[in-house]
Amino acid sequence: MEKLYGSVKIKSSWFDQKNKKRKILDIGYKGLNMYLTLCKYRLKRENLNEEFLFYTTITELRHESGYSADETIELLKLLIRKKIIKLEKPTRWDRLKDEKKETKVKELIVLRAIDVPQTVSVMKEGQRVDEIKSADDLWISVDLDMLELYKGKKLSDKYLPLHCLMSKLSNGLEQKAFMTITKMAATLGSHQDTIHKYIKVMNEKNVLCSFYRNNGKGGKKLEHKICKSVMKYEDFLKINKETMNRNTQRWNSKEDVEEIEFIGEDDDGLDFEEEDFEDEQESEDFNISGMTLEHGYDEQGIYH
Repeated sequence: MEKLYGSVKIKSSWFDQKNKKRKILDIGYKGLNMYLTLCKYRLKRENLNEEFLFYTTITELRHESGYSADETIELLKLLIRKKIIKLEKPTRWDRLKDEKKETKVKELIVLRAIDVPQTVSVMKEGQRVDEIKSADDLWISVDLDMLELYKGKKLSDKYLPLHCLMSKLSNGLEQKAFMTITKMAATLGSHQDTIHKYIKVMNEKNVLCSFYRNNGKGGKKLEHKICKSVMKYEDFLKINKETMNRNTQRWNSKEDVEEIEFIGEDDDGLDFEEEDFEDEQESEDFNISGMTLEHGYDEQGIYH
């Protein structure tokens, strides 16, 4: 799949379970989708890897997000209230109304991203990489083109928070997410049944591969490998498709998720026999690759 939009950094703290003010709880999946939609229209950074601008229209945002004009504006206002973006032009929302009080959906609006990770570009082992300026600048790199692939697979905006959380959790050396379904649900302000459903669907749609392991307490736990980069998707499929398909066949033969009982925080709500568990195949790291130079990014996703 061709890369059109590249990667964008969002703060890891938005999805930090220990942060009681984590912004995913404030903005929800629609607010996250609106922000990521805005990122397709980022034009320039005034300072390298810091605040940057969006130039767009309500019509463009409607087309990309699927929301109505009124809902688009309300979501933008929500992002402003939560100090994620700032309205630059027009200076007031009422100036987007004509004399008939109708929204001028084709008029240019300019917004500024103000809650972005601040980084410095350094050379390491002959490669240019980004380093954080402070602990508050830890980031998740989100491949916007991978989210376009989600759209093509009919995965709605409701899946975006889980994709971002899985990406955050799989930034370690093993590139795997180990958090229990219960904790994922608590982090995202969702229900564990919902997270379980999404994991099943993402396996079925071949964007997430789940494995089951002993939890050391006589039960089982989930491990996940998320495909974070559209440029790595074919390799991800080649390595994991058989396991994802077996997962789907197995789950389809069992009771519906609403009937599965969740027992305790460390229980993943799964009721599998020992033979249901597959051996994991190790795969290469699935790191996000940035936009090409002609789009303004180098191979590490550094904006010029």
